Amino acid sequence: MRLLLRAASLTSAFLLALLCAAPAAAEPNDSEISAAIRSSLVYLQSEYTARVQVPLRSGPQWTPPLTVQASCTGYIVDPAGYVATAGHCVNGKEPTLLDDFRAEAVRMIGQSQNASDSWIQQNAQVAIHDKWPVAGESGDDGAAVTVKLRQADGAGQVFADWVPVSVVAFQTFEQGDNAVVRIAAPPKKLPALAISDRAPEPGQDVVSAGFPGAVQLTNDSDKLAQPSFQFGKVSSRQTADSGLYRTEISATLGKGMSGGPTVDAQSRVIGTNSAYAALTNDKATFNFITDNIALRSFLTQNGVTLAAVDAAPSSSFPGRWLWIGVGIAVAVVVVVIAAVTVLLRRRRRRTPAGPPPGPAPFGPVGGPPGPRPYAGSPVAGPPRGPGFAAPPRPGGRPGPQQAPPRPAPPRPPMPARAAPVPPPPREAPTVLNQPRPGGATAGFGEQPTVLDQPRPVLPADTQGSAPPGGGSAPGGGPSR
Repeated sequence: MRLLLRAASLTSAFLLALLCAAPAAAEPNDSEISAAIRSSLVYLQSEYTARVQVPLRSGPQWTPPLTVQASCTGYIVDPAGYVATAGHCVNGKEPTLLDDFRAEAVRMIGQSQNASDSWIQQNAQVAIHDKWPVAGESGDDGAAVTVKLRQADGAGQVFADWVPVSVVAFQTFEQGDNAVVRIAAPPKKLPALAISDRAPEPGQDVVSAGFPGAVQLTNDSDKLAQPSFQFGKVSSRQTADSGLYRTEISATLGKGMSGGPTVDAQSRVIGTNSAYAALTNDKATFNFITDNIALRSFLTQNGVTLAAVDAAPSSSFPGRWLWIGVGIAVAVVVVVIAAVTVLLRRRRRRTPAGPPPGPAPFGPVGGPPGPRPYAGSPVAGPPRGPGFAAPPRPGGRPGPQQAPPRPAPPRPPMPARAAPVPPPPREAPTVLNQPRPGGATAGFGEQPTVLDQPRPVLPADTQGSAPPGGGSAPGGGPSR
């Protein structure tokens, strides 16, 4: 029985340690998440073309077509060739893009006149402030855009060279900042990321991926840099006056990472990298991603077949079999503990709950033994004998169950009692102890005897006169 209990205890301790370690081991690590989403990432390059109207002294004049390039990130959301990105990455009317065209027009004029850099910077601020008109080659407001993509070298690369894509739809920043582009003829079925159907919660671990421009500057101009993975947590979920949700994250988002995915621990997209906010004199920046629920709706409305959420890449850790094994082991331990409990209860039922009925054993019952008498001295009080059980409680309720009395420690043998000494024999009455005749008095504390009896009257002594008081010598004999 003891070995069985010890085995059950050791098994329980092992399972407890396994349960504590299993959740952490079952969670995918950073390298697994990065590998799961890497093959779905694409590098986007947008090229915008527009003219700027310059207010010259001779009158307004349009510049020749100007070109501005920008880089962003995208990710595959449909194996048929649909790629999600940020809306401002393909929007030809984006306010910051139009400001870039105005600054480019001033720079072109300044270079033609050999102007200084300070003159160019000053007049660029004037052009942005005055909002010089910007229009595409067709005359529409805003710039015309063409987009192409490629992938970085490494495992899972599908697009080693530039591939043109068409813009299907996009939203402005105020509308949600989502966009979708499409590859005309994908070479094969592409790996798509699943969009989570649950809103992210503060404190949730996230990974943001993209191609930051600062990293690209460290590599050769002809070679695409590897994507960057930034780790953080969900900080908050904000709501605009229009009811639009945006999620704040602590992961760093650099320029060029716009349009990339931010995923959870199961590699499911919880938003598209959108923008950052900062105060003028504050160094801290706060990064935001689009709302994944609104993203799902936007993609499906534009012909995208979303990947099933359950089909998201999972961890290589054999979590399912681990939990099956843990469940079996827990069931075995529960059965063993239940069997041991039943056996212990049966044994307790067979054991009497208290002392058997009848006279209790010698010695004190229900408490420690009292003081022992001095060895060899006779014990005062009634002779030793069998004790009696405690009287029942009033009301018919049984008293508390007492444990069986422990045996009294052995006592040294008592010496045999000496036989009682008989009293001395009573003296026979004599003249010396006879009571004094009535009427006579004895001295204090004196027992009346014959010596102090009144002397009888005797005839006159023939040998002499009688002594004074009429007495005679003791014993009736002659006096000497």
